[in-house]
Amino acid sequence: MNRVNSKRYPNTICDVVWQRKQFSWTHDGLSDRPGKNIIEQRAWERAGYVTSLVLHDWAFGKKDAVKAATHYHADYIVPYWASSYTKVAQVGNHIFYRK
Repeated sequence: MNRVNSKRYPNTICDVVWQRKQFSWTHDGLSDRPGKNIIEQRAWERAGYVTSLVLHDWAFGKKDAVKAATHYHADYIVPYWASSYTKVAQVGNHIFYRK
């Protein structure tokens, strides 16, 4: 949602998600549909639940837990861009940044 709100990114959720090489799963060559196994089904359901929470909070102007961050990564990697952004939050093993 922070990218949707930023002038530096597209104006819709779908356009942000599918922007070239922004999210690794959009260009990994694998199917984007959940599989039939219970683990993938539960992950899909959990993603839907988190999405509904985020959209609800955004719609009602609730506090932004990641402080306007537009970038993130897991704590076990260090992407090339991390040093040029400001770390603003950490949620679990994900670190969030903004310009």
